[in-house]
Order: sequence, then C-alpha cells, then structure tokens
Amino acid sequence: MVTTNRVVLNQAKRKYSFPNQKVFVSNEFEGARLNDFQETGPGTFTAIIAPENHPINDSGWYGFKIWSPTNQTVHIKLDYLNGKHRYPPHVSTDGEHWQKLPKIDCTVSHDEGTATLTLQIGPKPKFVCGQELFTTKDFKRWLAELAMHPFIHSRVVGQSTLGQPMYEFVITEAGPDAKCVLVLSRQHPPEVTGTFALRAFVETICGDSSVAQEFRKKFKVIVVPEANPDGVDAGNWRHNARGVDLNRDWGQFNQVETRVLRDEFLRIQKATVGKVCFGIDFHSTFHDVFYPSQKTGAAASTPATDSDGGQIDDLVWKWLNEIQSACPNMTSISRSIIRPARLRARAGHPRLRPGCGGN
Repeated sequence: MVTTNRVVLNQAKRKYSFPNQKVFVSNEFEGARLNDFQETGPGTFTAIIAPENHPINDSGWYGFKIWSPTNQTVHIKLDYLNGKHRYPPHVSTDGEHWQKLPKIDCTVSHDEGTATLTLQIGPKPKFVCGQELFTTKDFKRWLAELAMHPFIHSRVVGQSTLGQPMYEFVITEAGPDAKCVLVLSRQHPPEVTGTFALRAFVETICGDSSVAQEFRKKFKVIVVPEANPDGVDAGNWRHNARGVDLNRDWGQFNQVETRVLRDEFLRIQKATVGKVCFGIDFHSTFHDVFYPSQKTGAAASTPATDSDGGQIDDLVWKWLNEIQSACPNMTSISRSIIRPARLRARAGHPRLRPGCGGN
C-alpha cells in the first residue's frame, strides 16, 4: 500500500440551526464526524457522513450532538458517502456516560448504506456517536491519573503531523536489566474498544495484586496509548491528518507518527541491548482475532519458526493457549500468518478488544 501523503477532506466545524423545528445540531467537539445536516420534513433530517478521503477501509464513524428547547422526537437518517453503517449508535448527555441506542430505534437499510435513528431530544444536548468518545483529552486525563503511581513515569516522545504531543509512559519497579514489553494503541481513530482493552491491560499491571507487583519487579512496560491523536480528534474513519492508514506504514515510514514510533522503539531496543521481549498493538473489530507478527504455523499450538525454519520463542503462542483455556467459549482467536515483522522491537502484534479483534 502506498503511504505517501494524500488529499484530506476536512469536515466544516459548525452549528446547524433549524428554528422552525426548534432543532440544533453541532459537530464542534473533538472526535465529531458530521459533513452536513439537512432538514427533510417535519421531525426528519439527514446527516451526511463522509470519510476523510477515499478509498478507505469501510469504518463509517459518525459523531454529533443534537438538542431542542422543547422535548420532541426526531428521526435522523445517517447517509454514508463511500461507506456503510458499521457502528451501532451510542448516546450520552455528558460525553462521559454512554448507552447504546435500543435496536428498535435504529433501522439499517438493506444495503447498509443508510441507517435511520429515532431520538428523544430536549434542552440538554445529546451526543450521538458510533462508539463512546475517548479522545486526546481523555487520554491526558487517564495519564494524569496513572502518574499518581510512583512506579509510572511519562514523557513526550514526539509530535504528530499537526504538532500534538505523542505521550509515552513507563511502568516498572524492576532494575535496569529488566525485559521490556511495548504497548501501542489507537492507530485507527474509531477503534475505541481497543483503547478500553488497553486500559484494562495497563490498569491490571498497575494493580495491587501479588501477580501485578511481581510482574512490575520483573518487567518494564512501555506504553504509547494514542498513536494517531490528529485522526482521533478529527473524527477520522481510519487515517491520520495526511490521509494515510498508519498501520500500513510500518516499513515505508512515510508518516511522522510511524517515524516517531519507529525511532523510539529502536532507541529502546538499543538502550536495553535487545531486551524487548514482547509487543502488543490494540485494535478493534467484530471478531476475536490475534495477529502474531512472525511467520507461524497453522494453529496456536504450533511453534513459531523463523525464515530458516528455526524455532522462535513461542511466548505469544503460549499466551494465546492460556487465553483459550481461560475463555473456552472463545473461537477463532488467532490467525496463523498475517504479515512479517516490520520492526524487530515489535516481538508480537496481537490486536484485540473485549469480545472483538482487529483489522
């Protein structure tokens, strides 16, 4: 895939007003995606949802807020350009606490090119998004909470295309010779549930259990939680501010963000004299899918081998087997061969979300 800069269609941030129906709509917040909003009849409207550019992975993200000085019911058709309806709507009145819109209030067309929502609105703005919002301000707040632990240290490792800081934090109580684990998330903006899996992963490691305490004394965990802050805050479907899928730029390194991550991971590898033993990149999709980065056998029980047929450390496969044992009802949790390792520091490349997987 070509990962050089592409033209991006930036949505206009604005407030839409329909005084006759006393309805107001806005996309003036981080993570919003609304390209146009049109009145089509009494109590009915159409929201135009378009990606940042095209062609693009079909991940039709949307996000807006709507309100009225009077309580009323409205019907909103989500009309996707160059995409289909993928994310069931989530609603919130504060941007913090979310609920899925009942299925009865969301009708998806046969070709999935549109979805019609039935909403109860009133004076308090109601957020309507494809997933719960978790943008840069939420990452910063979470990082501030984590920084209260004495064994966590954070720093800025670089800047995104638009100059946003890219944060890294280190979790450890181990000595300088500890093995390192690299953790990455949010290359793809809408994959919020991947971030939730990351949070659970990190917060477990930071917990008070005997296992967590023992782990911190043996390992150094290095986390870059938001690899694509520009795309996240812009409400992009897939790409960064230059219209590129960062997850396809591990090899060409044409984008600022992947270069920052590459340089940092290689710095860590050099500083630790090759003690990076594992890496995990949290994504989201509709299935439980784990993508190990090395060329591997046909099943999770098959040892990984290098290009010469020699056995590679099978830590990833042992881990997957343990997950399968702990969750016997899970199916299709691994793929035998996805793509070769593009950076030695990334010892493994599983993608996951609670109940889902990655793409």
